[in-house]
Amino acid sequence: MYTYVVIRNQIFKSIKRLHDSLAVYSYSWSEMINAQPDLLIQYNYEHEFVNHYMQSEQPKNLVRLVTSAVRSNRLSIVQYLIEQKDAIANTDSRSNYSVMSWLSIAAKRGYYDMVIYILKTVTNTLPNIADALVEASEGGHLQLVKYLSDLVSLDYEFNRSPADAAAKGGHIETLEWLIVNRKPAIVNSLVDNALEGQKMNVIHWLDANGYIDYQNQTIEMDKFKYSMNHETMNWLLNSKCKIHLTNLALQTFSSRGFIEILEWAKTNSPSTSMAGCFISAFKAYQFEVVKWLHANSTVQSSTIYLHLPKVQDDTLPMEMVKWFHANRTELIGAEAMDSAACFSLDIVKFLHQNRTEGCTRRAMTYAGKERQFEIFRFLHENRTEGMSWSAFHHVIGHTTLEIVKFIHENRPNENWSARCIDNACKYGRLEVIQFLHQNRFERCTPQAIRNAIYFQHRDIENYLIQNNLCEAVDHKGIESDGENSNGEFEDTEESFD
Repeated sequence: MYTYVVIRNQIFKSIKRLHDSLAVYSYSWSEMINAQPDLLIQYNYEHEFVNHYMQSEQPKNLVRLVTSAVRSNRLSIVQYLIEQKDAIANTDSRSNYSVMSWLSIAAKRGYYDMVIYILKTVTNTLPNIADALVEASEGGHLQLVKYLSDLVSLDYEFNRSPADAAAKGGHIETLEWLIVNRKPAIVNSLVDNALEGQKMNVIHWLDANGYIDYQNQTIEMDKFKYSMNHETMNWLLNSKCKIHLTNLALQTFSSRGFIEILEWAKTNSPSTSMAGCFISAFKAYQFEVVKWLHANSTVQSSTIYLHLPKVQDDTLPMEMVKWFHANRTELIGAEAMDSAACFSLDIVKFLHQNRTEGCTRRAMTYAGKERQFEIFRFLHENRTEGMSWSAFHHVIGHTTLEIVKFIHENRPNENWSARCIDNACKYGRLEVIQFLHQNRFERCTPQAIRNAIYFQHRDIENYLIQNNLCEAVDHKGIESDGENSNGEFEDTEESFD
């Protein structure tokens, strides 16, 4: 009984979050049954699903329900939907891919009985069985691997072999069985897959059992520039494997803090250029890598365009900017202050007081967009670049009332237009809309109420109508469904440039 109550409460928490996001405040168990059948399946409320939901509703997308049941290993629900509701017969070309994926979904999770049932009733084509074998291998489900392996000939040409999948998943027992019983044609790829999966247990096992051909094992570092960790990197650099390292891989490893491969490259791969590594490390705030490159690399240019990504704590970026100013001779471009305006008043002040590169209109625009009032005011009082003319209405719609009031009182020549309220309607900025309506004359366009409806800001929609800013319109075809907006309602990063 306790478990039942806990699970039911979990479901209701999920439904409450859903209703809160839709601004709907009444809901009940019966409404949940009709609206959220996937949760009934997930938490194994089979009786409610079969006897209430399926009796009161006429669901069109039975394939989606079967997929949900396969993921949750609800075999009896899968059988009900396929055998009694004829789910497969109701598929179309768009849902056919989902049907074909059921076998792999079940195999990946090791649902043995589900796999057997799907093979008997849904699909038993060789490509699907082969894909399922690979998924079961990566999951380490040896019983299922043995069963599926008997259905796939030894000479079948996989895109990725089951043994490779087991190596990536770190399942030595499964890997050993596959090597003995399916004899993978390319053993060298096992090391690549173990490295990609960061599975040192597999690498040590392969090494101890003589499966690494060091004479012919070349590791292409481009494959692992995002996946490798320090443990696998240190093993590799101290192994006898041949390593092929490109500049692109070296830049990526620099941004991830891998000093060890920079040290290795300096001695063992001097032909690999370190160009771009310094800026890659700086943008990622990898200070130790930056200092190593400063001391060990001769690559320099007249200008480094220093983009400073936004972070919550600007202590490290500030320290690095000061270090750069004291130790490097390159120019850093206006982009440094522009990007710093998103998050750090201290960096903006330092660059303004100590450097000559200055900033562009993006600095004040970004400060407004990111709601950084103190930075915005500093730029207003100390710089002359101003704001981006074309992005002004986006900033007004996105920023705080404090910044809107400041611009209204101190920057009367900005590009005020009706699009300011239009954009405030996108972001639910009712207080901004009220201020602009009461203190300015530009008003808005009919797009304002469309934005309010699309983004489901009912309070703003009502305000626009009650204050004769817009006429009421039919919601049909406007309300957000996540599709087919044709870009009418969406802003991009370029909107603020």
